[in-house]
Parts: sequence; structure tokens; C-alpha cells
Amino acid sequence: MDIDAFVAAHRPAWDRLDHLVRRRRSLTGAEVDELVELYQRVSTHLSIVRSGTQDPVLVGRLSALVARARSAVTGAHAPAWRDVVRFFTVSFPVVAYRARWWWLASTLAFVAVSWIMGAWVAGSPEVQAAVGTPEEIKQLVEHDFADYYSENPAASFASRVWINNAWVSMQVIVFAIFLGLPIPWILFQNAANVAVSGGLMASRDKLDIFFGLILPHGLLELTAVFLAAAVGMRLGWTVIVPGPRRRVDALAEQGRAVVSVAIGLVLVLFVSGLIEALVTPSGLPTWARLSIGVIAEAAFLAYIVYFGRKAYLEGETGDLERAPDVAPTN
Repeated sequence: MDIDAFVAAHRPAWDRLDHLVRRRRSLTGAEVDELVELYQRVSTHLSIVRSGTQDPVLVGRLSALVARARSAVTGAHAPAWRDVVRFFTVSFPVVAYRARWWWLASTLAFVAVSWIMGAWVAGSPEVQAAVGTPEEIKQLVEHDFADYYSENPAASFASRVWINNAWVSMQVIVFAIFLGLPIPWILFQNAANVAVSGGLMASRDKLDIFFGLILPHGLLELTAVFLAAAVGMRLGWTVIVPGPRRRVDALAEQGRAVVSVAIGLVLVLFVSGLIEALVTPSGLPTWARLSIGVIAEAAFLAYIVYFGRKAYLEGETGDLERAPDVAPTN
């Protein structure tokens, strides 16, 4: 496409739309009709420019103009609650759903590493001796592991857990700028920590206590961490294999989509923190605590599958820039 000729041919319409938008509070009936017609026409121009040129300045200018025109046509910005509803029914779940295979791979790898290392620790006196003295291990198994969940007031403990888990999740997302390469190492470190604790508990026949304490909150907590790792690695992979789009465009779109997950996980980890602070150390029987954890996990996964798949089939990507910038093109 000859971009100079395209700009020359359509600049008058763009300038006229800009003029009408600036005067939107004092337009006549005919000018309002003209505003709507120009808004639709320039929206089509934006679609053409996006698919046929690599000029980010022109794309940015038309995007801003279309967004301002939409605001003028609709008369007001969409209510904030609609943005919130869209975020939780489209933006967040669709990004998680699109990353489902990365998510599953992260989960299986973590479980496999934890299980293998845990079995190694449980069956090797030499490894146990390297971890700590018999007295230290006995203190951990019989007191410290369980006391960790009840030694602090529930409110402060929940806040600390939430901040810590959110920090781990944000780390794996931020590390996407390094092509996601550090993310497997972070997951490995967390898997090793779980494996050591589990292996030591298993070596003293306390595995029921281990799972009874870690699973109620751990199911949802680790699922959130695995999701953060998945979208982080997927973002890094986008740099290597951008597909048919320019690498910078693909990376920008995927990066904005990842922001959706980062925001959504704040709420997910908040729920996980509440379970860890209020349910895990509670006096409820083990089956009840495990049931709460399983219900929370199942509800989250069902939410992602239902809303994520629906949005995915409708062509949504979770790109935050698309929500305010989609416009009629015919």
C-alpha cells in the first residue's frame, strides 16, 4: 500500500472528524450524523492501516482519533463496572485459556520434579543428613511445619502470604523480558522446597499431616503460580516465534495480555491467602479442609474454562488495548 497516497486521500476526512469531535457539545443534527458516518469510515481506515503498513505513528494517531470519536458518539465513557465485568469475563480468563498448554506443562513439570525429589529425600539418610541434624529434622516434622500456619494472627499471616505469593507470581511474569529463561529455575527452586519438606515429613510417617496442611491452600496457590509462569514463558516464546506479525507488534499485544493475568492473580492469590490463614490452621477435620481447597480449585478452573473458552471462540485475545479500540469496520 502506498501510505503517502492513502494519507493524502483521506486526511481531509480525518481532520474533519477531529474538528467535529472537538465541537461535540455544540453540534447540529446534521453534524451529529456526519460525525457517526466519519467515525465508521475512519474506523475502516484504521483497520486498513493496521494490516497494510508498519507506520506506528500513523496507527497511533488514528487509534487515538477513533477512540475519541467513539466517546463522542456514545456520549460518555462506559461505566467503570462494565470494564470490571469485561475484565473478569473476557480479558483475564481468555489469556489464561490461551496459555492452557503452557500452564499444564508447568504444572506437570513441577509435580514430577517435586515427587521425584521428595522420594529421594525420604529414602536417603545421606540427603537428610545434609539438610539438617536429626534434632533439627525432628523439630521441623513434629512442630515447625504445623506451627508455621498458626504462630501468627490470621489477619497478619494472610497479608504476608498474599504479598509473598503475589511477589513470586510477579517475578515469573517480569522474567519474561529475559525470554522466560529464568522462570523454569524459579519453579525448580519452589519444587525443591516443597520436595524437601514433603520428603522429610514422609521419612517420619507424617505425610498425611503434610498434605493435610499444604493442599487446602496449595492447590489454588500453586495453580496461580503455574499460570503466572505459563504466561511469562509464553511471552518470552513470542519474542522467538512471533508468528505472521511483526515481532514488536506480537510482543506488545502479548505483553498487554499478560498484564490481565497479573491483575487477575492478585485476587486469586488473595483467596488463597485467606484459605491458608483461616482454613489450613483451623480445627476442621482434614477432609473438610481438603474439601474447601478442592472446591476453590475446581471453581477457579471451571471459571477459566467456561469464560476463557467462550471468549477464545469469539476471537478475543485479552489484549487490554483492544477493549477501548475495537470499532466498526464496515
